[in-house]
Amino acid sequence: MRLEATSDDNGREFVRLHGAEHQIERAHCVDLNETLEIFGARNAFWAQAPDTRRRFRFECPDDECRELFHPTIAGVNYDKLVNDRDLGNHLRAPHFRWIEAAAHSATCELVVDALARAEVAKEAGPVASPDDALGQRLTTYKATDYVDVFVIELPKRGAKGPTSRDLLSPGRVSSFERRRTLVVERRAALRANLTESRVLQSIVSCHQRLAAARVADKAKLRIGGVWRTYYEWFCPMGRAAAQDENRIWYGGASVRKYGERYSVRFYDRIAVSVDRLVPLGIVVTTAELDASRDGRYYREVLDQVLATRGGYVTCWVYGRIVLSSDSARFETRGISDMVFAPRASRREGPLDGRTSKNPEKDKR
Repeated sequence: MRLEATSDDNGREFVRLHGAEHQIERAHCVDLNETLEIFGARNAFWAQAPDTRRRFRFECPDDECRELFHPTIAGVNYDKLVNDRDLGNHLRAPHFRWIEAAAHSATCELVVDALARAEVAKEAGPVASPDDALGQRLTTYKATDYVDVFVIELPKRGAKGPTSRDLLSPGRVSSFERRRTLVVERRAALRANLTESRVLQSIVSCHQRLAAARVADKAKLRIGGVWRTYYEWFCPMGRAAAQDENRIWYGGASVRKYGERYSVRFYDRIAVSVDRLVPLGIVVTTAELDASRDGRYYREVLDQVLATRGGYVTCWVYGRIVLSSDSARFETRGISDMVFAPRASRREGPLDGRTSKNPEKDKR
């Protein structure tokens, strides 16, 4: 990765970053005038009316950088209905991408983040053994888009204290010194595992990437103050059971529509007694789906799989399973705790990502 620093005719310093490989977590959508994660942008795209639906224009999420240079960020694959397997492919999954020709401010948060992540990845050092290779693979994912914390609490509002950028004003230190200080701070934050997301779809996508590299049982995720590995948080419906604690349940499911209701029923059944298995599923109405961007995107997914894919999806649900004498149900917060993706194959679903030496044991 190479940093090119220069200035324009007005004497304003700017930089261009060449060879940045990590994915950008957020971008500012000019059309919506809000900063979004890629899955938020995808849901907003599909929430548009079909006859007026159009792609968005994205710029840098850094307010100061955007005001000075309006650097363009590319949004990739957010306008496609990506299947469950492709969520683990960084080229096919929705993502933001660098535009190398775009000029950014000298202390832009994206530039600082890219330089810090490159240093964190470099610290992994050369691969000397299979165990070292596993550690480096995990570090490499940490240096790209591996989320550590799924934030389920509502954001706290209040006055913000001064940031490092506020304290390092241009009149006090040079742009290079400001950027170097911010890079060191960001690198420390990355080592402390502070990458967060409020979007379940982002967590699912990270799990798919980690599973493809077979490190999901090594990488850790915090939800509601509890640390577990991604493998422990993500439970396939084939080993589902009633639990007092929340998990992210997933598996293949069939979709049927009855009037204004969609019924999504998992293939696997759950035991409510020693000799009784019952189906487990989700019922959502069109009104519930139309009430949010997430829901409108999922309505598009469900309608398409009903029309073209035989009604098969992979479904992820964050919550807990509650049993009664003759039935089972999910206890969730609503649509925000669900993810639906067209299923690439009815028989073969996502990988669990364990570091097994037998690939057949890693298949769901």
